[in-house]
This record gives sequence, structure tokens and C-alpha cells, in this order.
Amino acid sequence: FERSLAGDIVSPVRTSFQAWCSDDNCTQNSHVKAVEIRVANITGVPVQRYSEPFQVVRYEPGQFYRRHHDQNSHPDSLAGVRLL
Repeated sequence: FERSLAGDIVSPVRTSFQAWCSDDNCTQNSHVKAVEIRVANITGVPVQRYSEPFQVVRYEPGQFYRRHHDQNSHPDSLAGVRLL
């Protein structure tokens, strides 16, 4: 895990730690596969990799995630939030 970023910088709005599920040890894990299937079933988007890898976030006591934008675009723009 590494210190979480808000966009490309360390920011006081997000104090957690993060890791990306992008190597075979993670992407081929049976629990990860089960989550992918659940997401596909809920969203109707196939399991194939049409998105970035899962981001795993760890919070320790006192850490937080405040509202913020990772980019400078408006959240309602095409470059803003896409799927929650």
C-alpha cells in the first residue's frame, strides 16, 4: 500500500493508503473474480477489462476521505464521475 492521492498529489482530503489490483496475483484471485462478476451483474457491463484495475483502499484509525475531485473538470462533465 502507498499513500492515497487526490488526482496526482498527496492531499489533505484523502489520508488513506491504496494499492492497485493490477498484477496476476490479484486479478486472478477467486475473491476478485467474484467481485468482478457481481459488478458485471449489477451494471450490465461484461467482466472483460473495460476499466482501470480495482483500487483497494485501507483506512487506519483517524484517516478519512473527504469530498474532492481528482481532476479539474466539473463532476457532471463527460470527464467527471462515470459509475458509482
